[in-house]
Amino acid sequence: MSGRSDDGSRAIYFTGPRAVEVRTDPRPTPGPGEVLLRVRSSGICTMEQRLYNGVLEMYPISPGHEPAAEVVEVGAGVTSVAPGDHAIVSFLPRCMQCHFCRVGESDKCVVRRPREEGVPVKFGGFSEYAIASGHQVFRVSASLPWHEAALGEPLACTIHSVRQAGLELGEDVLVVGGGTMGQLHVLTAHLRGARVLLSEPDRDKLAVGLEHGAAIGVDPTRENLLDVVRDATDGRGVDALFITAGGDAGRTALRSLRKGGRAIFYSGYYPPAEWTMDPDWIHRDQVALVGAVNQTLEDWLAASRMLSGGILEVGHLVSGRYQIEDINEAMQVATSGRGFRVIVEMGGDR
Repeated sequence: MSGRSDDGSRAIYFTGPRAVEVRTDPRPTPGPGEVLLRVRSSGICTMEQRLYNGVLEMYPISPGHEPAAEVVEVGAGVTSVAPGDHAIVSFLPRCMQCHFCRVGESDKCVVRRPREEGVPVKFGGFSEYAIASGHQVFRVSASLPWHEAALGEPLACTIHSVRQAGLELGEDVLVVGGGTMGQLHVLTAHLRGARVLLSEPDRDKLAVGLEHGAAIGVDPTRENLLDVVRDATDGRGVDALFITAGGDAGRTALRSLRKGGRAIFYSGYYPPAEWTMDPDWIHRDQVALVGAVNQTLEDWLAASRMLSGGILEVGHLVSGRYQIEDINEAMQVATSGRGFRVIVEMGGDR
């Protein structure tokens, strides 16, 4: 790739709303317990989209937390991977020492590195070379294309969400939102043995969901979602609801829950939203309202095995692939809302 030097590492930085540039940083060196990674592909998540649009302001920052990478070098004590391995990487911090990490809930880790004055925040996924701790790196099959491996982090998030719902075989599930995360919920819930209903106003996205796991598709702008759910479930309502899209769609969908049903709030809300809710409904119908964000190490391991073993196919959720120097074009496509995941090839497939 043009512009690479033997001792440098190109990285993408967001310096303000719609202001993105490529810089060259020193190539990092791994210490004990650390892994040097050559990032091959990295997905553009909603975090990067919000940074690009100015909704989330923490500049300057080099983000990227959906990487697929090749292991270049390992420090003393690393046993999870070896040089040459292909891997997916959790760049979200895990201290492995706080209460939550020690009880198996590392998704709730409370320890965060303090931001140093004048030093840009750097995740690692939008860099050619990056450092991760040994416990953050999960080996995947070398036959898995880099751009598909880059969906490892979104898949791990989805696995965590589906586990939160405690799905049982044969249950009815409603997924609200047919974007990348909604589609991953459709795939994973279907794989879990559920019958999936998908609510999505975009006809193309709805068609993708129906082709890849959804049994019933609903366009809520043309059909009454609650009527469709009632007809499909003999009037009971769905056993579980996954809200993967913002706006008011989720609030309406809450009324689709059966007595004793579970609603998983997966989507974040920017700006924050306020919903009026009758607490007696929760009491009377015994519904559970649960949040889902991030992943545990167990979720990461499951994602790496599902992708490596071909248990779940995600290639249809990659809508575009761009080289590092084309990051501005990639961001414009990613924020258009027209497709699914846009991938930046940091040094991967061409």
